[in-house]
Amino acid sequence: MRSSLAVLAVVAVLAVCGAADADPGHSGPRKTIAVGGFDAVETTGGATTADGLAAMLTAALLKDRRFVVVERQAMAQIQWEQQLGQSGVAAQGTTPAPGQMIGASVLVRGTVTKFDPHASGGSFGIGGPGLFGGTAGALGVSNERAVVEINLRLIDTATGRIIDSSTASGSASAGGFDIRTYSHSGMSIGGSAFTESPLGKACQDAVNRAVERIGSGMEHVAWSALVVENTGDQLFIDAGADQNMQPGMTLHVIRKIRDLTDPATGAVLETLTEPVGDIQLREIHDKVSTAVVTSGSQPSRGDIVHAD
Repeated sequence: MRSSLAVLAVVAVLAVCGAADADPGHSGPRKTIAVGGFDAVETTGGATTADGLAAMLTAALLKDRRFVVVERQAMAQIQWEQQLGQSGVAAQGTTPAPGQMIGASVLVRGTVTKFDPHASGGSFGIGGPGLFGGTAGALGVSNERAVVEINLRLIDTATGRIIDSSTASGSASAGGFDIRTYSHSGMSIGGSAFTESPLGKACQDAVNRAVERIGSGMEHVAWSALVVENTGDQLFIDAGADQNMQPGMTLHVIRKIRDLTDPATGAVLETLTEPVGDIQLREIHDKVSTAVVTSGSQPSRGDIVHAD
């Protein structure tokens, strides 16, 4: 059974189908998010299941217009590529420079609490392993219900605090005749595509619900950008088409005064700010936008830009 769960989870990674459709009606700034590692004990499929569902969730968030998704699972490989240029192993100018990665406002962590392809129902099959380690077909009748459940935690990357915790569950049933194939060990791996199986549909359902839960939790997370430069005639901020900036959008600028920190731990308790003024976006480029000041004082490099 454990091997069967692992195989199904691997197929889930390859399928990455059933991701939630992007929200075509979202017109506000896109918030930056990263999917961290998922946890799953052996009874819920182990590491393979956890990695599979994390990959499916990442694919679903990438399709959603509300988020900018940044990579965190392959950090070691990314850092290695950046170090190649510094070490002299790779030719200068062909490797990415360090310090260019985008930070995430929120990190999503998950725990697979249920991953059961046979939560209810049953099946009947005729056939099994072939002779000499071969395979054999089996005609079966199945009527099974699969259940998948994920516990989600949204973590503020600035403070480490948990912003929101929720559970996303999915289930699906299927019945009727099912042609199955068996490996030499006799393990049933399913004769139909994973996404059409009850377990595949349950994974899809859970991932879609997870995106909904994350979207609700991210409503409490403030979007912000920074002033890059102010020439007097033109203002540049570090958010562009990549974060769904639109010409005519009005944003507010504030200036950091100082941080209030805990005397014992040094943790930032609150950041004191003062209002600077309002700006309106004019030209939108890939990673930057230009703006003009519509009220208040002239912003300076490093001032914080935020939306309502």
